[in-house]
Amino acid sequence: MNNSSTVDLKIKIDDEVKEFNSIPSAANMVSYNNGKVILSETKQNIQNEVEVLLQNSRNIVDNIDTYRDNITECENILKQLNPQFAKDKERDSRLDLLEDKLDRIYELIKK
Repeated sequence: MNNSSTVDLKIKIDDEVKEFNSIPSAANMVSYNNGKVILSETKQNIQNEVEVLLQNSRNIVDNIDTYRDNITECENILKQLNPQFAKDKERDSRLDLLEDKLDRIYELIKK
């Protein structure tokens, strides 16, 4: 048996009423839409959450090259392990090349 209670809130934001349902009554902060909406009892909780989001975002941006390298390496491994993946990547590469060529032809025709 669950002894926790919940509350439902309706909040007017920019002339639109938003509903937030089943918020645990004991929670001092909840987030919705992957952190895009934060409901909190205090500004400090929101500030802390935004600071964490900022730091995480900075870490991602600072390591973007590492993530790009990871994508390349993972795709190379998948090409070796899965022939269909390799075929799909080859097809996608050819289509991208054709699109680029068509774009250049279109630009030449426009001129």
